[in-house]
Amino acid sequence: MSTTDCQIFFNTIYPLLLGKAVPKYKQSDCCSSTSYTLTCTNNRLTKIDLSNNQLSGSIPPSISNLQSLEYLWLHQNRLSGTIPTEIGSIKSLKEIFVQQNDLTGTIPESIGTLTNLQGLAVSTNKFTGTIPTSIWKLTQLTQIWLYKNQFTGNIPPEIGSLTNLKILGVFETQISGSIPSQIGNLINLQYMRLYENKLNGPIPPEIGSLTNLKELDLHSNEISGSIPVSIRKLTNLQKLWLYHNELSGPIPSEIGQLLLLQEL
Repeated sequence: MSTTDCQIFFNTIYPLLLGKAVPKYKQSDCCSSTSYTLTCTNNRLTKIDLSNNQLSGSIPPSISNLQSLEYLWLHQNRLSGTIPTEIGSIKSLKEIFVQQNDLTGTIPESIGTLTNLQGLAVSTNKFTGTIPTSIWKLTQLTQIWLYKNQFTGNIPPEIGSLTNLKILGVFETQISGSIPSQIGNLINLQYMRLYENKLNGPIPPEIGSLTNLKELDLHSNEISGSIPVSIRKLTNLQKLWLYHNELSGPIPSEIGQLLLLQEL
């Protein structure tokens, strides 16, 4: 079985990622080789780490033939093209890291079927369109990085399903609309970075439920209304950035209760 996975990788995946053919002498058993950043478990390929290289090809649909793959790390390359829809058939995937490439198109809806996914990073690419609603229902996600793309649409109420999320990084995009009250369900969230978007409406008072939050960055949006008094409950907060918005009213004196706050 290991040979099958290695043949799939070297014959139909690696050449397309690399942008050229692979010499035959490199097409060995990747599960017994230490020459590549590949990991096998029970003789099946479970991790591909080709990050920080000069890969200039594309992500081929044949990636879906690696049905035991858990970690796909292709970040910091020069990959172009789209994320193939077929990636949604790899139900074992736990992390997809493709940030800092030249990928285009939209995020395939099929990613929303990867119920074991814990980390999704597609930041610093050239993606457009809306973020599939199904992604906000992947309850195992602990980190999501979507920043520095041209995403539109809004943050839907379904985000409240991400109760295991620790990092929410959706900044420097074109998303708009208000922050849904369901954001208060993300009780394990530590970092919320939603700055430099087109968000409007008030800061929901439910944000006070995020008692593990260390960083709240909403600067450079169109957020209006007053700063909710419930912010006093964020006793672990270290950084609070709300500048360049349309907030009104006084700064709640309760902010003085945030003893760990370092930057305001």
